[in-house]
Amino acid sequence: MIQLELFDYLQCPQPYQVTADDIKYYIMKSFIEDKGFEVAATEVKYCDVLITTLKGNPIVEVETKVNWYDFLADFDKPKHQKYLQLQGLVPDFFFFGVPEFLADRCYNYLMESEYNYYGILSVSKSGLVHTMKKSKRFPTNSLNRQQFLEYLLKRGTRELMSLYEYKLSETCLEAKRSKEEYGITRI
Repeated sequence: MIQLELFDYLQCPQPYQVTADDIKYYIMKSFIEDKGFEVAATEVKYCDVLITTLKGNPIVEVETKVNWYDFLADFDKPKHQKYLQLQGLVPDFFFFGVPEFLADRCYNYLMESEYNYYGILSVSKSGLVHTMKKSKRFPTNSLNRQQFLEYLLKRGTRELMSLYEYKLSETCLEAKRSKEEYGITRI
């Protein structure tokens, strides 16, 4: 087992490896700019990325994984059993978004498992997203769709607010630095 872990570590590209945030960004960008989708957000309920159109059809979930052990551990989550049994909130399509070096291994695992409905999106360091394995469509209902849309809109709003909060805090820091630079203590 120790040799396998060392081998896996050595297979990772060095010194830079694609991060989960890189994968999320590149996948959202690809779906919005290249595939005609219009709405995307990260960390929606238990989804790393949730993507859809304004009409909410189809709903695509992407789970990002950056290493083999993280990929395997994901199948311990209860949501995967629920997806197989079509219980609860089930997206129309489910993909794993993974770095290029991991894509073949994940593909082989899915093809030999009960999770062969799932797809694989391979993401390069330069941001290219390649559909390595298409996801099969899960049969879902309109209640599912409505709930996903509500979660997506709420999360998208919070992400936008966070960006503005960050921008505002950076602007305040810049103003404070400028005042200090010129010796201004009061305005």
